[in-house]
Amino acid sequence: MAFENIIPLLHQEPDHRALLDAIRRLKPGRVLEIEGPPTSARLAILAALIAEVSHPVLIVTDRLDSAEEVTAGLAEYLPDDRDPTLWPVSETLPYELLPVDRSVSALRVELLARLARREPVPIVAPARALTQLLSPPADVSAQSWHLAVGERLRSDAFVASLLDAGYEMVPVVQAPGQVGRRGGIIDVFPPVGDHALRIELFGDEIDSLRLIDPNTQRSVRRVEHYDILPPLEVSLAQRDAALSALRQMDTTTLRPEVAEEWERSLQRLERGQVTVGLELLAPLLLPEPASLLDYLTMGEHLLVVVEPASVQLSITQLEAQAEELRDALEDAGELPSGMPRPYLDWQAVADRLSGARQIAFGPVPTHWSPPVAIIPDARPVYGRELPAYAGRLDALVADVRERLADGWAVILASEQSGRLTEVLEEHDIFPRTRKRPAGNGRIAPPPEPPTPGTVEVVYSRLNGGWEHGGIKVLLLTDREMFGYRRVAAPAPRRRAARRPPLLPSLTPGQYVVHVEHGIARYGGLVTLEVSGVEREYLLLEYAANDRLYLPVDQIDRITPYEGAGIEPKLTRLGSPEWARVKQRVRRAVREMAFELLQLYAAREATEGVAFGPDTDWDRELEESFPYVETPGQLQAIREVKADMEKPRPMDRLVCGDVGYGKTEVALRAAFKAVNNGYQVAILVPTTILALQHYHTFRSRLAPFPVRIEMLSRLRSRKEQTQILQQLERGEIDVIIGTHRLLQRDVRFKKLGLVIIDEEQRFGVAHKEHFKRLRTNVDVLTMTATPIPRTLYMALSGIRDLSVITTPPQERTPIRTFVTASNDSLIREAILREISRGGQVYFVHNRVQSIYHVLERLEKLVPEARFGVGHGQMDEDELEQLMLAFMQHEFDVLVCTTIIESGVDIPNVNTIIIDRAHQLGLTQLYQLRGRVGRSHHRAYAYVLYDANVPLSAEAVARLEAIQEATELGAGFQIALRDLEIRGAGNVLGPEQSGHVAAVGLDLYTRMLATAVEEIKQGRPIEEPEAVTVDLPIEATIPESYVGDEGVRIDLYRRLAAVRTYAELRDLQEEMIDRFGPMPDPLLRLVDLARLRIRANGLGITSMVEREGEVYIRPVLGSRLNQAQLRRELGDGVYVTPNQVRLVLSRLRVNVREAVQGVLDAVEEADATVLAAAG
Repeated sequence: MAFENIIPLLHQEPDHRALLDAIRRLKPGRVLEIEGPPTSARLAILAALIAEVSHPVLIVTDRLDSAEEVTAGLAEYLPDDRDPTLWPVSETLPYELLPVDRSVSALRVELLARLARREPVPIVAPARALTQLLSPPADVSAQSWHLAVGERLRSDAFVASLLDAGYEMVPVVQAPGQVGRRGGIIDVFPPVGDHALRIELFGDEIDSLRLIDPNTQRSVRRVEHYDILPPLEVSLAQRDAALSALRQMDTTTLRPEVAEEWERSLQRLERGQVTVGLELLAPLLLPEPASLLDYLTMGEHLLVVVEPASVQLSITQLEAQAEELRDALEDAGELPSGMPRPYLDWQAVADRLSGARQIAFGPVPTHWSPPVAIIPDARPVYGRELPAYAGRLDALVADVRERLADGWAVILASEQSGRLTEVLEEHDIFPRTRKRPAGNGRIAPPPEPPTPGTVEVVYSRLNGGWEHGGIKVLLLTDREMFGYRRVAAPAPRRRAARRPPLLPSLTPGQYVVHVEHGIARYGGLVTLEVSGVEREYLLLEYAANDRLYLPVDQIDRITPYEGAGIEPKLTRLGSPEWARVKQRVRRAVREMAFELLQLYAAREATEGVAFGPDTDWDRELEESFPYVETPGQLQAIREVKADMEKPRPMDRLVCGDVGYGKTEVALRAAFKAVNNGYQVAILVPTTILALQHYHTFRSRLAPFPVRIEMLSRLRSRKEQTQILQQLERGEIDVIIGTHRLLQRDVRFKKLGLVIIDEEQRFGVAHKEHFKRLRTNVDVLTMTATPIPRTLYMALSGIRDLSVITTPPQERTPIRTFVTASNDSLIREAILREISRGGQVYFVHNRVQSIYHVLERLEKLVPEARFGVGHGQMDEDELEQLMLAFMQHEFDVLVCTTIIESGVDIPNVNTIIIDRAHQLGLTQLYQLRGRVGRSHHRAYAYVLYDANVPLSAEAVARLEAIQEATELGAGFQIALRDLEIRGAGNVLGPEQSGHVAAVGLDLYTRMLATAVEEIKQGRPIEEPEAVTVDLPIEATIPESYVGDEGVRIDLYRRLAAVRTYAELRDLQEEMIDRFGPMPDPLLRLVDLARLRIRANGLGITSMVEREGEVYIRPVLGSRLNQAQLRRELGDGVYVTPNQVRLVLSRLRVNVREAVQGVLDAVEEADATVLAAAG
């Protein structure tokens, strides 16, 4: 869109008009071949063509990475209403049984519907997309539903048809392709749009249609009608026929465990669930499968093929890999023989291509449809190869001046648009500028085309420039001006609702901690009849077979137990044991808190550097960030900069999961310090990470006059001496280094900020070294898996902490496989990654045998290019190797764990970890975090040797890495690592014992309370919770909320409400989600209202025992017993501290009686709060 104003100039150009005329005359089944234009100019030509046609255009490239680049580039030239869309191609190989990605299926269905409606949408697809089997257009139309308020809808038949189409029945709809039903309410999350649809029925009539927010489950707005598309590109309507064919297959060749899983898959399919292998089952589910090309109307739609020979090669290679994989899986007993081919081969694709109107960029192979014409060579018009300035801005300015004098229009497209404008203005060239709009919006084009003799600076991520001699336009990008090539970023994709990472749910058998009664084992949710009233209770099992039935509205009293690798001892119910344990831990944490606070106070009293507010350059750097900052990132950046502007030394810990953008926080902090005239030291644990940061900082800060250097063993002794001298003279602004930075010969002229990356890899002595250099230096620490002591300090307010918990917008969880090592799996994983244009890490952590592994892999996957990296290599060799890998000069890096810390190469999206059982859990987690750093689905293969018996600890580590697949699991990994290794070496044996005694959650809360007590100089009384246990049938009926997990969550939230406003909000949500509330739930809400009121009156207990209700504490002397008896009945007894109600002698029901007592207490001010006041 930024360069939409160039398109009219191209339309006036004679060669382009001739091309348009040729396309208009192009008949179905013919090809128009365009020769000559450079790759970067093709996008402009293509955009000009798309702007002239009013029907869909399908653009086919050879691989996914090139399709992404075309999509991103076209978006810079086309208006919003013609924005190109990338076809989400499958990232698995045919015959693989991998889980269905419903969000990807939803995007495909949306695009197919737009094609069927003949919307003028440009779709960019890799060659692989042409081989995919799809439901025919007629089936997509037949399985679409049009709903309108007031129309009749047979709910049972409607839900059945949704399941036939592939919708998945769930308790709560949070992602596309899901449906949920609760009585007369049906929630559907269709593939189109960011909201789910809530259908509320009155009998068989649609009473209302409401769009709902999947995060809150609340209605957003009402609609009168709505169209629902099928959720999958392959219909399940023929699943009975498919099941019949699958059951007739010979499965005797399958290994026993594979045969069992195969049978489970068939049973799931029988129930309408597709969890794995949709692509594999497609030929059985689709009697007449279609392809993407079948959705084109051949006489109208236009097909553009970029490099046809490469497209054909990509499809034939896929065929060969697929059939090789099929043979391997059959030989290994992992696939029944006789499965039909789950893709279209090249011949089938070629037959469909033969009927299309085609434009080919690049030579057409001889056996393709014969080209009708070849457009003459465009190279003379598009000029010579563009110069590469590589940051030499003086040379750039001279060339711009020369072009302007010759009547050219010059456009500079850069992420550093503000800095470029400054440079031009310093040389008396005054450009028209278009900066990045606020909120990361799109750049609006100017109303008129560029004029001769003018220069324009535009914020843009375009990845290549061009010049056109006919219209005298020169377009230069960051690639030509600064020498770096951008990885294409896709358009933002709709996300499923985000849930808390690894939410600690209650499962029977799990240990829990009750704040008053101690450690128990959770036994499940049970229904009991007490005093003639049925209610739900949480069963807690204590020592000596003691049981406690906890009313569900008191669920907030318990938390899951997290210990330090020690099996907890169950508490004896009713004994003083738990109170003694808590008292002992409380004393210990007070002592620890006092020591820590002394350290904190000393730092607070120290004078530090107060950096100034942000400058224009700081804002320019922020604008050049190529991604959308996450809320957590923005908050961390604000907190760090606020600390830097205070006069005390900063000591902030930034904790974010691997790949969550901590480096950007550090980069902006470093730049702020440099802008204030101070030097910055960045301490990293490995030479590889030092190299990574060095290139990241140089690339981002290239337009600014900032000197960045690296000090590590990758530098020669002579280079190191020179760097140290320049550092001491203040000629270097940012120094990035390993432990070499800690040596005595490293001296600074004006050090202002120290950044420590991967804190857990350094010892305390290392971290304290910089503080001794300058007592007033600011320290910023970054870590993904914080060592527990740091976590405790941060949680209890001793140390400033910023936590980045939100993943980048396009990040998806890494698909992790923990399995025994075998060659066919390794080959398949490597081929899958390189076939989509990606790269692979193969981690083998033994230098002695790494070259033998390399030799084996080269024989196993001869199609791939390999490199080897390890810590014992020569410094220059290692640096050159990593640079070559970053520039994709080879496909697979066979390496040791040198890549563990911080290495960030977005194109590497598969990691294979050999002999994983020999590595620690935190190591495994860090290694897995090296992939999945872009928008592609990433794969991690955690392999162990099947012939080596595994220790219990190794099995626990492998299970933990398999479990922690959700985004943001780093905190949980740190806690799980505590359990597995024990915390003695981290907390000291005494503190780890206290954690085991009360559980991590209660321990940290007690530590936080102790800190606050010492700060305030007085004891802090814990507010006593209100206990309400009355003989009232108050529950969430199973008929109202069927799913136990959702029901427990609602009980938890009801127990947590503290105000009437919170309670009203929760009521409204339940009515919105589940319909009118039944009487038992209304009574439960009434109890919550009573609890809120009692809390305000200082009453802590309203419980019924054997027909009598006790309300305490109250000031009985202020109450009129006779008056209460006249109103409620003779069963009212007022004592100095409580009111006792004998239920059998009351004239009103128990709720009215309790309410009447509370009215009297409030009216007479008979509360302990009033007495205290």
